Amino acid sequence: MVSRLVCGLLAIVAGIVIELTAFGVISIDENLGHAPDWIIGLCGLLFLSSGFAVVTNPETGIATWSAGTVVISMTFISAWVAIYGASEQFSGDLPLIPHGTNVLIARFIFGCVSLLGLAITVAAIKKTWIDCVVGAHGRAPTVRRLRRLPHCAATTEVAN
Repeated sequence: MVSRLVCGLLAIVAGIVIELTAFGVISIDENLGHAPDWIIGLCGLLFLSSGFAVVTNPETGIATWSAGTVVISMTFISAWVAIYGASEQFSGDLPLIPHGTNVLIARFIFGCVSLLGLAITVAAIKKTWIDCVVGAHGRAPTVRRLRRLPHCAATTEVAN
């Protein structure tokens, strides 16, 4: 339990430092920043959310929302790298393959990761919609039925 707490707190502190960098509170050398501030902010959010997901009880909504934020952040970050990432910043070339081909391979992999994150996000939203709004009856929701859904507290609160 202590190691989970330490790892989670380290991720939260790292996320705070990255967020402060994204908002310009902590300045960095201009030559080091190759991404726009909103991508750096998403990186900070990724670390913050990961830390909260590790520190909190897995049964709570905070852990669920944190995990969702991690997936959505990774989706946007990998899409940005696939589309706008500078080719000279890609490293780790495979031997005997030209650098341009290695860049295409890297962009393809980042694009696939982004599409996977998008698929996970859509599936989670669909499952949440079915579980919380449509319910077991398979009919469109009414306010009366939304109040009777014990398994979806967020929807019940909105309906009241």
